[in-house]
Amino acid sequence: DSLYILKPDGDYPELPANEHLTMTAARRLSFDVPPTGLISIEGIGLVFVIKRFDRITPNYRLLSEDMAQIYEEASDDKYSLSHEKVGQAILEHTQAGPLNLNDYFRRILFCFLTANGDMHLKNWSLLEMNKNPGVFRLSPAYDWLNTRIALPQEKDELAIPLSGKKRNMQKSYFRRFAIDELGLKEDYIEKVFAEVPIWMRTLKELIPHSFLSEKMKKAYLDVLQQR
Repeated sequence: DSLYILKPDGDYPELPANEHLTMTAARRLSFDVPPTGLISIEGIGLVFVIKRFDRITPNYRLLSEDMAQIYEEASDDKYSLSHEKVGQAILEHTQAGPLNLNDYFRRILFCFLTANGDMHLKNWSLLEMNKNPGVFRLSPAYDWLNTRIALPQEKDELAIPLSGKKRNMQKSYFRRFAIDELGLKEDYIEKVFAEVPIWMRTLKELIPHSFLSEKMKKAYLDVLQQR
């Protein structure tokens, strides 16, 4: 019945500090991010903490379904579908579907910039609205971190295809996807692209003050510049 999820270091280096930095930047940039924190536990080290968005109180839970559940895909098949399929589910199952698709596109671009190569089906989900039971929206962000600095040998830039592509992504691919697949308006698309320099400045301000090692700070900055 806990209202929080605790994530200690795992098989890859500095994950708690990595996720804390990325989620902190996302919140500062007005993405929908739950309360998060970073704590130090003796004998364990740094632990990333995030408040559960599907539990209002221990006895009051909101229904949340990720895209693997929605499409009845096994957890092992979480890389099986595409960004197009995620967009279709958002449009079909959420209130104000087009507005949720605007948010979806903005999130895709931010995750690409921050080298999050693991946004698979289980990292996109829909959440029941607290004041409107049975009505859904795109859930708050979770599992946002820079996978490339944790896994330098990672080849794909996206976990699931976007317009049939997962690597060597270009601005034109994202624009065409937003127009052809999501039906977004050109002025909104350009507005999101115009945010990217602001995202870069914010990340560059936060990285030096993060809990990453100096080596990882440099790696994060380097991959940002590449993207």
